[in-house]
Amino acid sequence: MNPNINYYVPLSSKKDKHKKMNNSSDFHKIIDLDTNELLSVINFNNMIPLANNTYKILDINNSVDKYLLLKEYRYCEVNKSTLINKAINLYKRFKSNKLSINEKERTVDFTLLEIKCKEWEESH
Repeated sequence: MNPNINYYVPLSSKKDKHKKMNNSSDFHKIIDLDTNELLSVINFNNMIPLANNTYKILDINNSVDKYLLLKEYRYCEVNKSTLINKAINLYKRFKSNKLSINEKERTVDFTLLEIKCKEWEESH
């Protein structure tokens, strides 16, 4: 990935269909490490570049969803290297045009998004 660009990788609320899905190159389940319950999912295929100063750090302790967020955060911390490697691998395969047809259909255009992000930064 471009070391000069931060990316946001969205978490999505769990849905019944996610229970039947397996982790893949662009999808990952977030599991409660204590109960093995599905909490949410990560969609690497929808990660987007973040323009500088366009986001803020969430104070989990003051969130209505504190306990869910803490469980998700714990899972991500324990599995940090796996999750980062998935993001990097998908990005590199996109950039080198090595995604499968199915992956291409569901993955955002990282190159175009980076261009638009840079244009937005320059205009603000």
